[in-house]
Order: sequence, then C-alpha cells, then structure tokens
Amino acid sequence: MIPRALRRSRVLELLGDESPYAQDLHVLGVVDSTSDLVLERARHGATDGLVIAAQGQRKGRGRRGTDWTSPARLGLWFSVLVAPPPSDRRLLAPAVGLAVAGAIGTCGVTVKLKWPNDVLLPSGKVAGCLVDLADDNAGAPFAVVGIGINTHLDPEEDLPAGTTQPVTSVAAASGQDVDREALMASTLDALARWLDVARAGDAEAIVAAWGPYDLLLGRTITAMDGDREVKGRVVAVDPVVGIHVDTGTGVQTLRSETTHVLATEP
Repeated sequence: MIPRALRRSRVLELLGDESPYAQDLHVLGVVDSTSDLVLERARHGATDGLVIAAQGQRKGRGRRGTDWTSPARLGLWFSVLVAPPPSDRRLLAPAVGLAVAGAIGTCGVTVKLKWPNDVLLPSGKVAGCLVDLADDNAGAPFAVVGIGINTHLDPEEDLPAGTTQPVTSVAAASGQDVDREALMASTLDALARWLDVARAGDAEAIVAAWGPYDLLLGRTITAMDGDREVKGRVVAVDPVVGIHVDTGTGVQTLRSETTHVLATEP
C-alpha cells in the first residue's frame, strides 16, 4: 500500500515553533530535484533554514552525477539551505551523515555509514546525502544539503532495471510501517544539532561519533582516486580528513573530493 502524502502541517507540529526548520518549510508534489529548487532560491535571497521536500522527484541526484530514484510517497526527499556553511567545509558532509543515521536508527534498525556519504542497513543502502557548495548573487557562500531516505521503496519493484547496488528501505528492513513525517522531523532535529557541532569546528566530536557507525574500518576496498585504482585494507577512517588504506606497499590517504569506493570485501 502506498503511504499517504507527506503533510507539512504535521511535520511542523512535530518540529515545534523553536526549530530553525519550522520557519520556511515547504512540501511540494513531484518535482525534478529539491536540491535544484533550493539552489535557485538561495541564489535569489533565501535564508538559512529553508527546507523543500517533495512527494517524489523526477531527476533526483546522487554523488558524482548519479541518479537517485525517488518514487512518489515511497521515501523522504528533501533539501535544506545551510547559509553560511561551516568555516571548515570538510565537517559538513559527515555531520549530515551522522544526523541521517541517527534519525533512521530510531526506527529500530541497525545503521552503518559507508564513507563518505552512504547510509546502509545490513540488506543494502537506505539513504544518501549530497552537499552542493555555491555562492549567492552577492558572492556569499552557502550549501545545499540534499537528503534521500528510502522509507517504503520496494527494492524488487521500484528500482530501475539494471540496478546493481543492494538497496533497501526502512520498512523492508524493519518489517514495520514507517511514520515518514516523524522521521523527517527527527532528521531535521538531528541535522540542527550536528550543524551546530560543525559550525563550532568540533572535528573531534564528529570523528568520535562516526566510529560506532563506520562500515569500512578493517575491510579491503577497491576505489578510484581520480583516474587511478587503489586496492587495500582500510586501517583508519577519519570522516573529516579521509580514509587511510594499506595497499601493501604503503599507506595512502584517500579524500572524499577525489575518491569513489567501488567495492568492499570483509
């Protein structure tokens, strides 16, 4: 059964009047991309805390230009304006990942974070986070945080043909229905807390919180770093600085700006 439409009024009720995301929150129908809409408004005067959610997306975006399947009412698809972003931009993506993982964890499922931005359950990827950095028309920097959470998506019926990466949803993994409005409010509450940490420049708190969620430490990975392939065992994960990989001939540090993890092994 397809869940009912996301209701702005209930999300606002759950957030409460004091939430920084209760002042300029919009819930639209099916759009091309919520991040593109926030980007456009940010360039023309929108302020920190703008949230645009959609029932579905036609052109949802993932990292490195990949498509993000966003069927109507089968997930949470929303983007948030962060203006200004933290002074240390490296703190933003892991802070968002921690917020999303913590919120999904309240649904009674075991959540892991695969550096730099994948949120996974044992049965597959359940959420993704995308950070776009830009300047407004006056030259002031801002960030758009795009969040996609599969709440009710059926991995066997709702994904494009040829999808190879294991994908799941909160409902499929938990065996229970998911209150999308409550989960969205929880995610925004967690995002506000972790953005405060990032803006305070507290990298140590972010690194410490990442540890229990981390998926890569001790695993052998294959990754593309720019145009070269790197394979080795992950010996340390710093979500702010990068991952440290023992290739057998030395330890290399791979950074999120240039690295794409292709495969992991135990």
